[in-house]
Amino acid sequence: VELVDAEADAYWYLSQLMAEVQDTIMDDISASKQAHRVHELLRAYDPPLADLLAEHGLSALPTLRLATALFTRAGFSLADCVRMWDTILADPRRFDACDYFMVALLLLTRGDLLENQNLGTMAEKLLAAPQVVDFNKLL
Repeated sequence: VELVDAEADAYWYLSQLMAEVQDTIMDDISASKQAHRVHELLRAYDPPLADLLAEHGLSALPTLRLATALFTRAGFSLADCVRMWDTILADPRRFDACDYFMVALLLLTRGDLLENQNLGTMAEKLLAAPQVVDFNKLL
């Protein structure tokens, strides 16, 4: 296989993937729905943490932060991004896995979030979560 062919194939696959998720990533309503799904999923696993985030108006922040980390490697190494994308793409429901990654990220930082109930500190902990969580536990 020639490098030119591999590049063309990679571009085609990326364009197909982007067409699949275009409405989701370009639409504020879809982002809001995802934030709500993540919050409800977190509530099922850890009601006190879900309530704490809601009280501080931070319910949507984990969704936005992980989306940024997925697309820019903010906090994740390239190898970890590849592993996460591999998992997402292998899932027949595609990006539903992202909701579970976000909840896992929150549950893995639970102690820090509950211990620091100051709004600013909690927001900092949420933003830093991809950098401090053991990625093997996240998957």
